[in-house]
Amino acid sequence: MTTQNCTDIRAILDQITELDSDAAYDILFAARERLTGIRLSQLARLLMPVIASALAQNSGATARHLVVRAAAFEPTRSQPLPVRYSVDSLYLPIAPLTGMERQEKLTVPEGLTRQAEQILRALTSLASGLTPGHDLYLQLP
Repeated sequence: MTTQNCTDIRAILDQITELDSDAAYDILFAARERLTGIRLSQLARLLMPVIASALAQNSGATARHLVVRAAAFEPTRSQPLPVRYSVDSLYLPIAPLTGMERQEKLTVPEGLTRQAEQILRALTSLASGLTPGHDLYLQLP
């Protein structure tokens, strides 16, 4: 980040702190929602080949969204949060041509795991009061 960008951000933050608490909350909430959307879009682009492969294995099946589910984990040094989003908690609700919709666990290939985990770590940090089972839904094209 350049010095100019830092100066610009400082001016914006100063303006936000001068607002009343409701207006400041609305701005911060909108920013968090926007960042969540950006991260989910990054995740979708990264996982699109994996999603296409899962759908191809279920010929004629469709999926309207990807489910990112928060799960409880043992805290570690690199992942101190006990509840977080992870590549181990991605699901694709598949609707075959006949029958009921079912959720298929999405397996992320080893080559994409690191990038996906970085995106999911950012989503975890954006979430407040995350509990196991909390789902984010990403609309698929």
